[in-house]
Amino acid sequence: MKTQDTGLSTGYKCQRCRDCRDCLKGPGRERMSIKQEKEQDLIRKSISIDKTSGKAVAKLAFVEDPVLNLKPNMEVARKRAVNVDTKYSSNHEVVQMICKSLKKLINRGHIIPWEKLSDIQRSRILQSKASYFIPWDVSFKTGSLSTPARCTFDASSKTPGGTSLNQILAKGDADLASLLEMMLSWVIGKVGFSADISQFYNSILLDEEHWPYEQIVWYDGLDSKIKLKHGK
Repeated sequence: MKTQDTGLSTGYKCQRCRDCRDCLKGPGRERMSIKQEKEQDLIRKSISIDKTSGKAVAKLAFVEDPVLNLKPNMEVARKRAVNVDTKYSSNHEVVQMICKSLKKLINRGHIIPWEKLSDIQRSRILQSKASYFIPWDVSFKTGSLSTPARCTFDASSKTPGGTSLNQILAKGDADLASLLEMMLSWVIGKVGFSADISQFYNSILLDEEHWPYEQIVWYDGLDSKIKLKHGK
């Protein structure tokens, strides 16, 4: 019945609402709770355009004070890095895949090693009243030819005596599109097209003010006997 109703839906909208960008987003907007609406607005306001670089820049949309909720967790992240070393260091092929995944993130600028940060950037991170190290592990995707093993980051890991990073960030509205409604809208016009932007989310830069909340540690070559590497 729901599927049929989707095709027959002719909900009336006045001329003013037909031109309203919010109303065009559909009836799902009405089901948003006050909390979701507030968080969605917070997320929207956290993103701006840097006209100098022509890039989108985002701040983390905190709903709780990170200074009060995030406790030091570098040791937790270090132990998780040691666990990765313990699990996979004996398998040379897997080590190579994991190192390739890390190197890819570094080469694309998604991870910046500590030594490549400027003195001002390092000072800002060290002087921050709160910080968060994102623990990571490895996931395997056997069907992938480019990255069968990749790093997966766990921002839901709680800090000792505190919360996780994810717990104090706005969730907003998932706003998942109905595939059937999307298809019906798509075939109405004379011409339709689809596209994908490679690395779309990674093209949004994180404001340097919030760099302290997205730090990681790792061991080169998954060798926990050498110096721990640090980056953001």
